[in-house]
Amino acid sequence: ANLTDLLNGTDQCTVFAPNNAAFEAAVTALGEDDLAGVLARADLPEILKYHLVPGRMMADDFVTGEIMSELGANIVVKADGPEVLVNTVEIFDADTRASNGIVHTLGEVMLPPSVMDVLSSREAFAAMATALAAANLTEMFEWAN
Repeated sequence: ANLTDLLNGTDQCTVFAPNNAAFEAAVTALGEDDLAGVLARADLPEILKYHLVPGRMMADDFVTGEIMSELGANIVVKADGPEVLVNTVEIFDADTRASNGIVHTLGEVMLPPSVMDVLSSREAFAAMATALAAANLTEMFEWAN
């Protein structure tokens, strides 16, 4: 399904919505010249799907652990009392209700894990990550800037 169908449909979803300042900061983080460059990226749909979770989740529903994004990549949640972090990003305006879901505001655009992130984070791939570093190929497997 495309994002428009998902967000305009009747299925319930939870959206971690980066605010305008977060998108402006993403310009630098993604190595673009301006916001138009971010919006023109071929991988923008994947980045946006990473901010969408099936089902309606209020801030009080979050528990420390992982949830699966619409992209199919995990988002790490740390719930500590009223503070909820998603991939270390604080939700600062939670539980905005919509007819088909809930919106939580973030101050950063979350990037899904790159291939290098996955290889570097798992012991089973330590040799592969080391080999890529030794061959100076890590940039090939990181986020394209």
